[in-house]
Amino acid sequence: MAKKQNESEILFAQEKISVNGKDIIVHPYSWAGAILVAKPLAVIMKTVVENVDALNLVLKTLRKKEIAENTEEPKEEEGISGQLMAIADFIDGVQNPTDIIQALSELVSASTALSTDEVEALLIDDMYKVSKAVYEVNKAFFDKRLVPMMKSPSKKQEK
Repeated sequence: MAKKQNESEILFAQEKISVNGKDIIVHPYSWAGAILVAKPLAVIMKTVVENVDALNLVLKTLRKKEIAENTEEPKEEEGISGQLMAIADFIDGVQNPTDIIQALSELVSASTALSTDEVEALLIDDMYKVSKAVYEVNKAFFDKRLVPMMKSPSKKQEK
């Protein structure tokens, strides 16, 4: 069972990050803002369901980075460039990559004061940094809505 965050952690969860000398405050998604994330989240969920196996490979690569950070000399492919390549390859491999990029931009925009145009104009490493902060601040939200979708269809059929 997933760890539950206490109410104060959820209510006051936010992160301040600096990108290109500009401070960005990342806030959790609010009930009022739920309408802003409904459409992009539907695009993300559809992509997750249609690409479970490919997404699991990306997640495996991202986990390797977390493990590599705890060692003295992480391999380059396990570093941030390896993560970015895995994410870029995944997005390039989905049926409508522009839809997924737009949806991700809208999810980031809904959690920050950045417009979708500003989000799309970020350099890839800055986009990664902001997206990671959005995920961390909204982890409970994503865990509740996306993790159940991550079960591989092939494993479901085996049961």
